[in-house]
Amino acid sequence: MDAGMRLAAALALTAACAGLGWSAAQRQTRRVKALEALRRAVSRLEEDMLEKRLPLGEALAASGHALFVRAARAGDGQPPGEALRAAARALSARGGQLDSLTPADMAAIDRLAGGLGRGSAERQRLLLAETAEELAALSANAEKLAAERNRLYVSLGALGGLALAVMLV
Repeated sequence: MDAGMRLAAALALTAACAGLGWSAAQRQTRRVKALEALRRAVSRLEEDMLEKRLPLGEALAASGHALFVRAARAGDGQPPGEALRAAARALSARGGQLDSLTPADMAAIDRLAGGLGRGSAERQRLLLAETAEELAALSANAEKLAAERNRLYVSLGALGGLALAVMLV
């Protein structure tokens, strides 16, 4: 293998590894966006249920978020909490809209599912407000982590690719 081919192979390997780092960084960015979208949907759900007084199924469907829309569709004959949990499981599977969420993020959804549609309007208001606050805190933390880790992952990928290139070439 001549020097030009070795250099091209080293550059390709470095770029490929940097791409892997970028891909890992994108998961962090997707998490921030997913949490913020969930927070907005919970706020909309609170408004629709408690201000506009829409029935739970209609409020879930009107939220516009895939999690709640899916739960509304599955909710016929199924308790709202179970429909929400099933939708969360489906959307958090690999390749799903919520696959970037952590177990702590999913726990917030599970707590919401545990109380949604149960109790008085004041209890629902409290549950939805607490969930929105928790999602906002998770989102802020995820944003901070993403800012730190995104550069790190790309840099580590590129450096790993360079190290492999030096070893192989």
